[in-house]
Amino acid sequence: MPEKTVEFSKEGLKRSGFDDDVKAALQPICDAYGVEVELRGGIIDRPVAYTMKVHFTKADPAAERTAFERWCRSFGVMPEQYGHRFTNGGVEFELIGFEPGRPKFPLKGRRVQDGKVLLFTRASAKHLTPPPQAAAA
Repeated sequence: MPEKTVEFSKEGLKRSGFDDDVKAALQPICDAYGVEVELRGGIIDRPVAYTMKVHFTKADPAAERTAFERWCRSFGVMPEQYGHRFTNGGVEFELIGFEPGRPKFPLKGRRVQDGKVLLFTRASAKHLTPPPQAAAA
């Protein structure tokens, strides 16, 4: 008998922590290969099937910066503002990129606390501040 159960519905998946458990199970593989994993929703075919999209990316700071510089002016940001910080919901993020194909949430920010990358509205980065090491220089 399994120690956990899951109902394949949006609420059931969220309540059970199923996605978090899948991501945690994949983390040792990600660590071994130096990649990050993102679970991108899925399709629920109740009550017996759930198809999840799993997206792996390899961190490449140089490529991330190049992409930032390519798109920044389209979003009213200057190239030297890569890594500048902003606060959203009392949490501090670094501006690291853009998602031009996502008009509602086009800004990519990395949470300073744990490195998790999230998407934000343009207004989120209204008040950018230099990262601590740049401010001290």
